[in-house]
Amino acid sequence: MADKFLQVKMNGGEVLPLKIDNVVTIAAAFGGGVCTATLTYSNGGTAVLTSVADGAAVYVPQTAANLVELKRTLWNIITGSASQPWNQPIYNGSGYAWDNWSVEPASSQASSYYAQDANPAGSSTFAAKQGAILPGRNNAAADGDVTAGVWSTIT
Repeated sequence: MADKFLQVKMNGGEVLPLKIDNVVTIAAAFGGGVCTATLTYSNGGTAVLTSVADGAAVYVPQTAANLVELKRTLWNIITGSASQPWNQPIYNGSGYAWDNWSVEPASSQASSYYAQDANPAGSSTFAAKQGAILPGRNNAAADGDVTAGVWSTIT
């Protein structure tokens, strides 16, 4: 079978592949203003996804909750890629590039269609069921959405 890859939008605008097949662990850490996500494969190899440094207008995953959300999103992408045909190696198709979107809500939401708000788009029930941009922080510890194209390297 062909390996699966996630196309990741990088800081310089380029899109690079990150192997997401045979991943056994994901570790995420923040230190020195930089976030890293380390994927370990079944053969013992690793890949490290590194962010640019945080700044006044640059938000990266920093807090324990931010890092858990990053790992959860990567695991959801990995498991989602398993449902694709073996001959479709790029997750979500060749025109897709991941740019910090989580793939589902942070927690499961009970179905409540019978009690849906008259304005579904403005209701908290509807909003809680939507994916969103990963949360992060800047260098002043202000919370915000992770900056688009925040990833600088894949090694």
